[in-house]
Amino acid sequence: MLTAASVSGCNERTGAAPESTSSASASATTQAAPSGADSSSGVRPAESAPSLNGAATEVPRQARGCGELRCLEFDDARAAFDHVLQREPRVLAIGEAHAQKGSEAIQSGASRFKDQLLPSLKGKASDLLLELWFPNPKCRKETVAKVRKQQEVVTKKQASTNKNEYVELGNAAKALGITPRSLHPSCDELEAITRAGAGDIGLMLETVAKNTQHDVEVLLERQEERKQPKLILAYGGALHNDPYPKPGAETWSFGVKLKAKAKARYLALDMIVPEYIKETPAWQGMPWYSSYIELAKARPGHGAMLFEPRNDELVLIFPRSNSGTVAPPPAGD
Repeated sequence: MLTAASVSGCNERTGAAPESTSSASASATTQAAPSGADSSSGVRPAESAPSLNGAATEVPRQARGCGELRCLEFDDARAAFDHVLQREPRVLAIGEAHAQKGSEAIQSGASRFKDQLLPSLKGKASDLLLELWFPNPKCRKETVAKVRKQQEVVTKKQASTNKNEYVELGNAAKALGITPRSLHPSCDELEAITRAGAGDIGLMLETVAKNTQHDVEVLLERQEERKQPKLILAYGGALHNDPYPKPGAETWSFGVKLKAKAKARYLALDMIVPEYIKETPAWQGMPWYSSYIELAKARPGHGAMLFEPRNDELVLIFPRSNSGTVAPPPAGD
């Protein structure tokens, strides 16, 4: 999301921008990347994805085992999130499926995270890096305007409230003593997007990943120098945090490199609003989809479900907004 003005400190920078310039960003979703996106050549292959996990061997007292993929069911999302935090990650990369048009009546993932989960991070987290773009004021206005126009291919399908909810999330973090930060693509990156043609969305996705990776690495190094380790949060589209990206999508994810940088103390946590889940190939391709659908049909009023399909790859599915029946999904891709 390209944003033009700062709100309550949400445009905090982490340091110098990365030197290489290949792209600029749009909001990603957990759905498959656009077919026209260009993943570029010569990319190091993704880490080979391990086999899917079986049932949890240990079930905490506050949870119930619910099957394969280390499924655990908690009474609420806060209890599930607290269980995740017990693993003491240095980097927690939270990915969401962005709210789509037609879903405005359902509380979004960003709003639920702000209200239900963020308060538990007070005193534990130092920084929250949001997938919000604040372009350099020195960039050509024509370039910024053109990139914003190119982003509409993605953003026009999303709820108009998304950007404001990210800003509100940053403001809430600041009130808790957590520094909110945003991404600052370089003028060269923005110029590259305007020249990318049909590959512009792929370049945007790359830039989200590259800038997020750079900024989190700067924060990690800064904490090491000061000997003040605290949790660093990254919050954005679920495509970017993947520690096991699919072939061809390696440059769209920062998960592999940040997992190495954080010395294995990296967790990817996708947060899913159940009403967003649809019977489409993109959702059906998720490793947890079949297990969740079976559980949800049996118990429509389920609690918060936490899956771990592969090590350090977690999925938190919120309880339904209105229990009782499986409501139809909102319209939109």
